[in-house]
Amino acid sequence: MEPLFYEEQPFRLPYFLTALGIASVACLAAVIWQVMTPDVSSRTPTASRLATVSGTAFLWLLFARLATVSLVTEVNAGELSVSLHGLWKSCRIPLAKVKSAHPVTFDPEREYGGYGVRATRCARAFTVTGDRGVRIELVDGAALVIGSRHPQQLAKAICDQITVRG
Repeated sequence: MEPLFYEEQPFRLPYFLTALGIASVACLAAVIWQVMTPDVSSRTPTASRLATVSGTAFLWLLFARLATVSLVTEVNAGELSVSLHGLWKSCRIPLAKVKSAHPVTFDPEREYGGYGVRATRCARAFTVTGDRGVRIELVDGAALVIGSRHPQQLAKAICDQITVRG
């Protein structure tokens, strides 16, 4: 069945990914330099080379993993699903537990401590880019903020299901 709303947003933190990319390239250059220089045990012991290669491999894997993470939001009949593909399991919320949903503008860093899956006293947030989203109030009093490039359409898809239910 076709979802009522579907959105996939790439996890783009340009400064973080740039810094991680530069560190990865610098470590790769260090590995190449160590491989190309003659093996002088007093200058670069084998353990040091192994640590450099291991650290470089770890940084490249981390960079590749974070570069492919995305926030996927989906509204189906009776359910809202939010997941950080590649990093976090899916959060499924039955729409029967949703009291209201409305578009909001927010400051991810100041209000939630940054991007990703965040929790504060006021709400749990799923954000990967931008400052727009939908605030969802649940019948138990909990709140959830989902970052979106199309907050009006997301809120409408959720509210239409709540209206059909009620």
